[in-house]
Amino acid sequence: MNQYEQQQLEYFSQRLKKYGFSHRTLSWESPFTQNCRFVELLKICTMGQKYNDFSLLDFGCGLGHLYKFIKDEGFLSSWQVNYIGTDINKELLNEARKNFPNANFVLKEENIFQNRYDYIVCSGLYNLKFSEDFDISKHYTSELKDLFACANEGLSVNFQTEKALLLIPKWHQKTELKRFYFHDPQKIFDDLKTITSNISISTNYLPGDYDITFYLLK
Repeated sequence: MNQYEQQQLEYFSQRLKKYGFSHRTLSWESPFTQNCRFVELLKICTMGQKYNDFSLLDFGCGLGHLYKFIKDEGFLSSWQVNYIGTDINKELLNEARKNFPNANFVLKEENIFQNRYDYIVCSGLYNLKFSEDFDISKHYTSELKDLFACANEGLSVNFQTEKALLLIPKWHQKTELKRFYFHDPQKIFDDLKTITSNISISTNYLPGDYDITFYLLK
């Protein structure tokens, strides 16, 4: 486990104790915005060659909210999804298993990269900042490269962009810059092009939120 993951683990364990089974534990603004991101991420499942009876890896699954979404919306059965959720945090996984006993949640270990999955989604993994000197670009590029190698059809990932700073009062921006990464979309695109040239992009799906979703396709 690297420095970033260790700090993530501690951060979310503390928030779980405070908020319990809630979107707030994962630092999302609301269930609505969280679900809007899920809709965009899941579009990857319509871009490959498999439209049903496929495996889906929820990388950084947290409390299993993506599983809840695809189950509640009927996608789990209509798409015949073999869902696998993985995370580094045992406490989050235990909470997810308690709420969704029929889902498959596994601890993230090295062998997660030795298996194959039709589609992989990564929601909000690379937005939290714990250190000024950590190279987040190098981290997400390396991790997504390993994940893409495991994907049969494709991978989707989202990021908070630098335009999100426009939503924050100037007096509060310095504090938020210490807590979150505000990514340059062009920088992300250039990084992801080292993994594959077959990339699609979705923006403006949450007006005023300034998220961006990338689709890496085989």
